[in-house]
Amino acid sequence: MTSTVTRKAALAIVMTVFVAAMTGCSSSGKGSTPVGPLPTDPQAIAAAADKIKDATSLALGKVDSAGNSITGWLYHVQARTSGSKYAATWQSYRGGGAWNITLPWYDEGGKLLIASVTSANRPLQSDPDLWPFWTIDLSLSDVEGIRTSSGPISNHGLGAAWQGVEAMRTYEGGGTLTLRLFTDLTQSDNPGYPYVSHPANDATYPNVILDDTPVPAIPAGWDAIWIFPVNGRRGSLDGVAGTFSCASGDIGYCGLVTARQSLTPGYYPDVAGDPVIFTPDDGSGEEMLAHPQPTEVPTVNYLTLGNWMFVPEDIADLDAYNFGVFAGGDDPFMVNNLQGLAGTAAYEGEAAGTYAESGEEAMISPFNAKVALMADFGTADAFGAIVGRVYDFNIDGGKTSPLTELTLRTVSWRGDGTINIFQSWSRREGDPVPGRGREGVPVPGGWIEGDTAAADGGWQGRWGGKFFGNGDADTDLPMSFAGTFGATDGNHSFAGSFFGAHKQP
Repeated sequence: MTSTVTRKAALAIVMTVFVAAMTGCSSSGKGSTPVGPLPTDPQAIAAAADKIKDATSLALGKVDSAGNSITGWLYHVQARTSGSKYAATWQSYRGGGAWNITLPWYDEGGKLLIASVTSANRPLQSDPDLWPFWTIDLSLSDVEGIRTSSGPISNHGLGAAWQGVEAMRTYEGGGTLTLRLFTDLTQSDNPGYPYVSHPANDATYPNVILDDTPVPAIPAGWDAIWIFPVNGRRGSLDGVAGTFSCASGDIGYCGLVTARQSLTPGYYPDVAGDPVIFTPDDGSGEEMLAHPQPTEVPTVNYLTLGNWMFVPEDIADLDAYNFGVFAGGDDPFMVNNLQGLAGTAAYEGEAAGTYAESGEEAMISPFNAKVALMADFGTADAFGAIVGRVYDFNIDGGKTSPLTELTLRTVSWRGDGTINIFQSWSRREGDPVPGRGREGVPVPGGWIEGDTAAADGGWQGRWGGKFFGNGDADTDLPMSFAGTFGATDGNHSFAGSFFGAHKQP
């Protein structure tokens, strides 16, 4: 179902290509049923292909209309607003989605559902900082102006142990977000809904209203906005006028959120941040807004792979397109145990993603591949290293792959010879981005990043990932590894996510 599309191609051919790219058609030509309307203009395909290329490259020397750099961008996040210990690596272009957290579970009827959050990588405005993000929760009903559809993905090439689900959300006056997730989570190990007791689901929560200007409504094409009230924001709590600000705490930021699908009457506090303080004008004393953590769900050691793509309703708005890939799991390896491990371990698995060709003959298509990695855990006194390769590329429709094998290389991060199994990250001073860690806080699963290269010539990009699966003893090696990768030669690009299971000797 993959074919080449020129800007003068017939409408029917363009639709066929885009449906194939977005609905998981396999190399056999048998794909899953589309779950909603898809763009049909060649300009949309060309713009989406360019975003895929932007997400793969180390440095393209490009900027968007706002002057922000466009380059492959990796980040490591935790589902700290949920009841899950899920951690993930995501990859997009700088200026694209800032982070993605997509959690799977099964409903009582055995249907695979997802709850996903994808943030922008820069604010809509400053003073106050206002960050938009997408949310897709298949357990919730649609609201006015939004239509959501979903369905299973078959013939994905990851093996019988993996299930796939695709969700498509169309925003009136905004555009269409498509998210695809694959997971090895089984019904028998179902962790359950990860957002029980979240304040967004509490219709009795106090009514928080912000009346400081400028605080715009949620813009078209987004589900929610997050506001940073550190300098104090005027508003009311259950009708009492006053000021909202951040309490002193360990996190270094606080936030207030409003979402289209939220049951909360107004804003609610970011449960991952420091508490929000309300100081009433009537002098009755400060009040700390409760922000209970959602009910903890059991860890069952599942993995996830996937990607998202946003196509704006105005297909000429090239800056509004968005694309990214992610990989994660709910049992990230205890990073404090990494440095004490010794020996080597091989990890083998599968990859899935999106292939793109840019230029006049723009096209996009799913691909599958195989992955092999070798981890050297070093000694108790030294960091380890991990290298790997992605090979046996299989582009949908039988198209010959321009890439034979991609090397996942290690790099020196600190410049002193240590390499990239990182144990902590640092937060930039004053950085309010939700999900970022505090200085010196261990990153669950590790923080592994490197660049990619190929003997085929001219290919470069980035990759990253984490270790998952904890054993009974601190010295047990991680059971699996999952991550993302990208590579481009300027005209052809691969962006995907992968898993590797520990190969027993």
